[in-house]
Parts: sequence; C-alpha cells; structure tokens
Amino acid sequence: MILTEYLFQKKKINLYLKALDKCELISVEKQYFLDYLSIRPVFTEFILKKLTGQLHQFVVKMGINGKYQRDRVLIGLINAAYSLGAEREEDFYQFPTVINHYFLADYCDLDATAFSKICKRLVDERLIFLKKRQIVIHLRKLRQAVKESQGIYL
Repeated sequence: MILTEYLFQKKKINLYLKALDKCELISVEKQYFLDYLSIRPVFTEFILKKLTGQLHQFVVKMGINGKYQRDRVLIGLINAAYSLGAEREEDFYQFPTVINHYFLADYCDLDATAFSKICKRLVDERLIFLKKRQIVIHLRKLRQAVKESQGIYL
C-alpha cells in the first residue's frame, strides 16, 4: 500500500506532496522495541544519531527562514555541504557537478537570480570560488562569516 493512501484512509490529512515512493509500513510492539534497544546499544546509538542529524537539519532549515538573503545562502551552503558529506575539519568543500546553482538556490529558498548575485559577492569576499560550473566553498570562513553576522555558530 502506498503511504499516502494509508494516511488518507486513517486520517483526513490535507497535504501537498512533491514526490513519494512506494514504501512498506511495519508495525512493531512498543515494549518489544524498547527491550531490543536495551540489549542492543549500538542500534540505539545509530537511531539517536539519525534522529539528531535530522533534527539539526530541520532546525537549520527553519532557522534560515526570515533571515537576510546573504545569511540564508551562507547557512544553506554550509548545511548542504555537510549533508553531502563534508567533514567539520575540512577547510574547503567542492560540490559535485550535479549540484548546480538552481538546486542550491532552491535549497536556500531563493530565486536563482538573487542566489547568483549573492554568490558573486561571496566570490569577491573569497568565501566561495567558482571552478568552471562548480562551487567550491571555504567552510571555515563561511562558518566565521555566519557567526559574525548573526551570532550563530554552526
């Protein structure tokens, strides 16, 4: 059964979904699940890391709403880099070729024109570099710029 069919049958939910694949819903008894977590601490740690990672991404994504466009781009680029596998100790991160300006603009919740203008300013400030059609970001400098502009540390 498709998840949307299940949701609409169980509850009358009005949602706008962009895309959804077929999935299988499995029900597990609560006490069995808690017992399993108590005897498998590795599994518990795995679930906690996944949940905290998703919560962090949600908080960052919600935190960029209502901010100045420049800050939205800075925070969006940092978060996108970490989501795609950048390490906290790295100084530079190069986005894959399939991640283009349009995708990043949408991720930052900006139109492509505004995103390009801000990127040009960031290139002038040497916070990001354009290597042909790829964006290379200086993670340490971007984090510092966000910290200085809004008092946020990522």
